[in-house]
Amino acid sequence: MTKQPFWKLTQAQESILDSLFIQLSLPPAGRAFVTDTIAEGPSRAPQARRGGNCTVSFRSKKLNAMLPLESRTGEYAEGTLLDDDEDVVAFFPQAQRQTLEILDADGKRVTATSYTGDFLVIRKTRIEIIEVRHEDALMDAHERRPYQIYFDPEEDRWHYRAAEAHFAAMGIDFRIVCTRKINTTRVNNVRFLEDYVRDDCPLPDPVAIERLKAILDTNLSVPLYDALKLEFDADLIFAAIGHGHVYVDLDTDRLDVPQALSLYASKPVRELYRSVEAANLDPIQPIAGAMAVAAGTRVTYGKRVLQVILVS
Repeated sequence: MTKQPFWKLTQAQESILDSLFIQLSLPPAGRAFVTDTIAEGPSRAPQARRGGNCTVSFRSKKLNAMLPLESRTGEYAEGTLLDDDEDVVAFFPQAQRQTLEILDADGKRVTATSYTGDFLVIRKTRIEIIEVRHEDALMDAHERRPYQIYFDPEEDRWHYRAAEAHFAAMGIDFRIVCTRKINTTRVNNVRFLEDYVRDDCPLPDPVAIERLKAILDTNLSVPLYDALKLEFDADLIFAAIGHGHVYVDLDTDRLDVPQALSLYASKPVRELYRSVEAANLDPIQPIAGAMAVAAGTRVTYGKRVLQVILVS
């Protein structure tokens, strides 16, 4: 009897993956790594640490499955981004464990270390491993191994030479995602929705969901407070957002500011409204000594580098 793979792909996902293997001329080691990750599932359980990571379950629309993830500001937030990314075909947490060769600047082998990537990501034109790390952890790692783990200011990204070389030999890209580059509004929003998308949370009433969707199909957008006046329960609305029945932009629309929140029929509708809003804004006049900032903006003040966390 053939063992069923842990992660079940749709026929369309399998077709894209098979085509990628051919288009990328993926070496046997790369193919085995990808197929083993899909067949065997997460190579380790998510790890919770006091004062650090917490474990979170996230329902992926792309895999139609609950994914065990770590850290609300790290893996969990990145997982929601991957699930919403139209270029991502599928993604899998805790890829199969690998052994990395650690070299010094002269190319001499120093040691070997076990490594587990946070996500194996199948995109439309490439395959990549993603590691999600907090910047303070990256800086600590750089102090221990400055040649291996380093920051490139021109690219504004961190690199891990051993991992990049290891996966490149497999035909797979490697990328570190620093948590400071994950939109903080998204982090707060996915945390807000966390309980609404739990596996043990009852699904929203399908009749009420269809009524809400019909209203949005007609009106395109409805302010949250107007939806409440139409006798839609707030919990149902937020569950509908969490399960993707109605649309809000989790990167810009703050769920914790209900008076400013609107619901949209779809992502294209939200983009249309955004364009109209931008066109109606008065031009911002420059003020001497002032600058425009947004979440993620970095400002150098003396010898300190400050980052804007939230703009409201």
